[in-house]
Amino acid sequence: MNGPADQAYLDSLLDFGEPVGIPLRNGHVAPVRFILDGQGSADPPRMLIKGLVPAEGICFLGGQSGAGKTFVEIHVAACLASDTNFFGRRIKERVGSVILAAEGAGGIQRRLDAAKHAMNIATPLPIAWRAISENLLNPAVIKQTISGLKALGVQFRDEHGVRLGVVFIDTIGAAFGLEDENDAAQVNAAMRVLRQIGDELGTLIVPVHHYGKASATGLRGSSAFRGGADVVLSVLADRDEITGESDSRSLCLAKARDGEEGPIGGFELRFVNLGLDEDGEPFGSCVVEPIQAQPKKERAIKLTKGGKIALAALREAIGELGAIPPVSNHIPAGVKTVTVSQWRDYAYRQGVAGSDEPRARRLAFQRAHEALVAAKQVAVWEPYAWAV
Repeated sequence: MNGPADQAYLDSLLDFGEPVGIPLRNGHVAPVRFILDGQGSADPPRMLIKGLVPAEGICFLGGQSGAGKTFVEIHVAACLASDTNFFGRRIKERVGSVILAAEGAGGIQRRLDAAKHAMNIATPLPIAWRAISENLLNPAVIKQTISGLKALGVQFRDEHGVRLGVVFIDTIGAAFGLEDENDAAQVNAAMRVLRQIGDELGTLIVPVHHYGKASATGLRGSSAFRGGADVVLSVLADRDEITGESDSRSLCLAKARDGEEGPIGGFELRFVNLGLDEDGEPFGSCVVEPIQAQPKKERAIKLTKGGKIALAALREAIGELGAIPPVSNHIPAGVKTVTVSQWRDYAYRQGVAGSDEPRARRLAFQRAHEALVAAKQVAVWEPYAWAV
């Protein structure tokens, strides 16, 4: 390490704690700095919503289609903008929000009006939005977006006396043009952009994302979504995919780096009438109305033919290749596992799709994977899978 690039690397490390000498081959000592025990900060983390939503970082808002994610999104923004308790949790800092809507921008004002009506708020709130069709992975688009958000932050301070505190991305898949949400490289690229936006603005980033067909699998696609998140809020419901009916809606804290995970509360979607349309009929939107959550009944999940084949393939793979993985709090001690990739190969060989077409096999395995996890017959902690 003798060149300018090496020196630049060493210089980049100077801001991290106390100096500790690191000897180099040329006899010099690199002033690499570390934070030693007793010198770090043990202060409480800055929060927007007490015990729930941090002031910075990435907080996913995920859930099944039809569970009410966008209504919860509006409810979060309205509570933060008006200093109104959120599901009984205190607002720690009143802030403004912006929604970058790659989907559903046309209905935001109506939903916001309904939320304000339910909260008895008559004045404008520090909430803004814009429809986006640009791909946020484009460096020029990122630069323009950050510049626009900084200008919006100035406007919020001038007109409302608050900072821009939250940027919603609705949805992450559409905003970043993710062609394959299972591709960890694509997902990690999107996550880096979210961090960049949040770091430059000093705001919380809230990407909205769908869950898989089986809610037990969590955020749809690569585990890099959850792995890169600081917090995951889950919007859940018992939904009949044939009729579209949903009930037993609830909000849960599915991941928190420093908090206690678990249920937050149940809610209903209540229709708020905003007036009459040109035919004299009422129009409006739904609002989130927190309620006391009722215990959910476990429902048996019937496995499809593909699910049965995938389960048999996993057992065979474990019998032939299974090994005990490194010690982990997420995998039971002494349980033999295989990698998801090994399981997939065995499922392919046993005909999980009934077709050799790559896309058909991939989708059939993904459906079987989600169904088995939801039925609690298989557990997965990337990259390992095991039979329950």
